[in-house]
Amino acid sequence: MQSAKELIAVSKKLASGEFLLAPTILDDESVSLASLDAMIYNKVRNMITGNIIKNGSKSKILIKPVVHSLIGKIVKSMAYIYDSDKDARSTLQIGLVLSGYSDFFKHKAAQILLKGWTCGAFINEILNDANIKQFIQDSLGSLQRILDKYSCIKDSPEGVQDIILYTDCETSHPFHKSLIRDVLLNANVIDRGDDFIEVFDDIKLCEGAMQKPYKMIQIANANLSPLIWNKGNQTALQLLEHGSRSQDILPSNSFYLQAHINQNHIEFILNKVVAEALVEKVEQKATFTVKEETLAVNNIIDSACDIMWGYYQSLGMDCKLFNSCCEDHRYEMLSLQNERQFSCEDIDMYQDIPISRSCACSLSTTHRSLLEIGLKPAVGEVAASIVSSIAANDMFGAYHVSALIITGGIDVFASNPYYYYQINRIFQESLNKYLQTHQRSIVVFLSREAVMACNTLGTWRDKNQIFGRGDYTQLSSASFGIKYFAKDVVKQGSFSGMFEYDGTSYRKNKVVRGFPNLIILSKEDRLTYEGLSKVLVLHNYEIRRIGLYASNSPEDDTSWQRIWFHTGFRMNYSYPLTVKIYPESHSSTIKVEFTYIEFSKKAPILQRKTITIHERLVLTQD
Repeated sequence: MQSAKELIAVSKKLASGEFLLAPTILDDESVSLASLDAMIYNKVRNMITGNIIKNGSKSKILIKPVVHSLIGKIVKSMAYIYDSDKDARSTLQIGLVLSGYSDFFKHKAAQILLKGWTCGAFINEILNDANIKQFIQDSLGSLQRILDKYSCIKDSPEGVQDIILYTDCETSHPFHKSLIRDVLLNANVIDRGDDFIEVFDDIKLCEGAMQKPYKMIQIANANLSPLIWNKGNQTALQLLEHGSRSQDILPSNSFYLQAHINQNHIEFILNKVVAEALVEKVEQKATFTVKEETLAVNNIIDSACDIMWGYYQSLGMDCKLFNSCCEDHRYEMLSLQNERQFSCEDIDMYQDIPISRSCACSLSTTHRSLLEIGLKPAVGEVAASIVSSIAANDMFGAYHVSALIITGGIDVFASNPYYYYQINRIFQESLNKYLQTHQRSIVVFLSREAVMACNTLGTWRDKNQIFGRGDYTQLSSASFGIKYFAKDVVKQGSFSGMFEYDGTSYRKNKVVRGFPNLIILSKEDRLTYEGLSKVLVLHNYEIRRIGLYASNSPEDDTSWQRIWFHTGFRMNYSYPLTVKIYPESHSSTIKVEFTYIEFSKKAPILQRKTITIHERLVLTQD
């Protein structure tokens, strides 16, 4: 639990409108499945009685008490008939299929009444009933109207992101689930991998009941200031009032992105602002590096040359822009290595650019052509790459970036004032256009000097701390370990054990009988943004179950608490088990990922299990 002061501070933060605490119901539709059940019951009754009339006297219906029970039991067993039809067993007799689930259908009277009906014919007869078909079409139409209303643009952030199928197994009918799922699948509303989520035992009920507290803890951890660890002590600054930081471009707990442009790649550093001290109620800020990425891009000059060369080739080699172009250079790429010879105050005056130093071949062009045809799209590509990185979820899209600091080599032709001005103008316009397209409101600095000159960045011990990697590193607030429950499979001349592979050699685990078997991460260990992983080779062991445990006092064996337990563990021991742990600062969580190859009589199946652990950020100064 959090303290009262911290919860009040979090409440004020949430009240500022930066978070939406609960989902908003935009639209709803309801369909009564009781009506469908009544239609199915009537249809089955008509089919059974019709079959009796066809094969004998109508009066026999009244003297067969088994008929009414049979109809009710068939309706309750519709899922078995439907699944048999889907599992390529449509030609099987209904009596044969249902007798495998209930002894009632083994009676001679029931077999006689069901004679002649196959699973496929029975299901087709029901689903082709006019009333039932109309009910299904109306229900699908109600859902489709909602989807059409909120999914005008496919995969847009404002549209429907996912469809969750949920059922209460105590009150729902298995036939309803199968039928509804197939109807949605055939209408391309859901994907083949989508299925119903069921609450079927106490464990699932407990997990469901904890979702709201988990979300509250996650929001609180994300908004509270980090704990600063210093020689065994943990301290946290009290959050300032929201209004006192409203003019600060980089308030504490905010994220900003640095993009350094090199010739062929862009280096990104995402930092989180940390309040490390209070001096006369003024925050002294530092930084913590959350993530680093490198993105390959085309060299601006090379891209501009490629674009121009392609453009001029599309005009034809015989146009007047090519001066005595020899056969050797008809298809050679353009190079601006002799750019110093290309200078003139008149931007529309044609000048010759040598294609090669070994001959007199040249290309005539102007400043305006070079800017508009070559450099403008080339510079735009760099701007698009930066903004796309901010929006992409596999880069920095999960973070709310407050500011973007761009440094490095966008200053091509820096010695030429005209080009320097024009290229920076094009770059700024492209950035603004792409940011607007992605609906990102970000303060952009285009140089280190612009950052240093800004007076709305708050108070820093040294403003140079803003650049480069941060001063703080994340620590683990607890120890995490795994325990596997195995059946010893010891053969003559062999031995049992667990080995860790470090990339070059294997090391046997000495505490294979201990608890836990392996500590992945110890309390107060450094946890970088890349995370850490363990590659385990299990020799002559058959694991039945595996558990993930955590402890704040790892030296005490009784303090380990289980936070995840996986049964039915069918691992192929010819392959290693990889356990990876890494932080996700945008959600204030730690992820633990188990990757292994599942045993299969057919092709090996890669399995990945991910566990989310909510944790308040703990930092230490490097």
